Amino acid sequence: MANSDYSSQPDIGYDHSDLWVWVMEVFQLYMAKWRVWMLQGIIFTIIALAFTSIIAFATDVPTLLSLFSGNTASPPVLKVDVYSFYIIVAISKMLVFIEYVLLGPGLYITALKQIRGRVVSVGDLFAGVKYSGGVALVLAANIVIIILCQYVDYRVGRNITGDPLFRFVIYQLLLCFGETLILAWMLMVMPALIDKRKGIVSAVRMSYGATIKRYWFFVAFILVLNLISRAGVMVGYFFPYALIITYIIFTPIPFIASVVAYERTFSGYGASSSPKMQRDEPLPPPYMPTPEVLSASDTVEKAESMSPVETNSETPPEA
Repeated sequence: MANSDYSSQPDIGYDHSDLWVWVMEVFQLYMAKWRVWMLQGIIFTIIALAFTSIIAFATDVPTLLSLFSGNTASPPVLKVDVYSFYIIVAISKMLVFIEYVLLGPGLYITALKQIRGRVVSVGDLFAGVKYSGGVALVLAANIVIIILCQYVDYRVGRNITGDPLFRFVIYQLLLCFGETLILAWMLMVMPALIDKRKGIVSAVRMSYGATIKRYWFFVAFILVLNLISRAGVMVGYFFPYALIITYIIFTPIPFIASVVAYERTFSGYGASSSPKMQRDEPLPPPYMPTPEVLSASDTVEKAESMSPVETNSETPPEA
């Protein structure tokens, strides 16, 4: 069983080779149960799209798709006044937030079950509703940090000149780096909150205490996955409707990545090293030979030492 005290965790060697092992493990887990992850991603994305489509009452579909993809090069076409537009957008974002609070824990539970060799199903998406209280507070803190990053990136991006595509790419990269640098130490808060059933403060301390020891390693781990996800978002700049497929595919990735980091840090194993190990299963005791085995071994050693024939002697040539 994993030790719940982060301060007593062994200093597992994080080197550059581990980074790619962790990244590959995320995608190995995804591909091993891709049907489950795809179906969960479809359900998650359809609900998010339904809530986001509320904005269509205030604008046209092209503007909605541009906002959804992050392409804000052209001014939005509004059907209502500006204040009503922002109110509708706020309602839409709040509904999406509620979706993450209710269904987000289910994605963590699915990843935790899979990495420990247990049977997973699409229904696991709805198994984490009881954790919604603590998850809501953690997500609210994340959203505040993300909004601050977006504001800073927007202020910086306003001074960038060039065509809209170049500005869009720079904005996405700045946002990716900003979110990663600030949120890296919260990488394992959610799994700790769900798996250890800890309070929010204890879960944050647990994640911070583990990640701060190898902060830049965890930054690199999240950054690689974020850049892959941002590449999918950039596809939406050219093909807005394809962005829906991108969201379906990449929605589970951050949840799996968080669980991989959590398991490898606090349990010392992952999907590739011990896929059948259960969380509550005790480790096997060290091998201790019985007296009978020791007695038989001593007899064999004595017989070999008394033998006149040397085991490494050469065979005499035939006459």
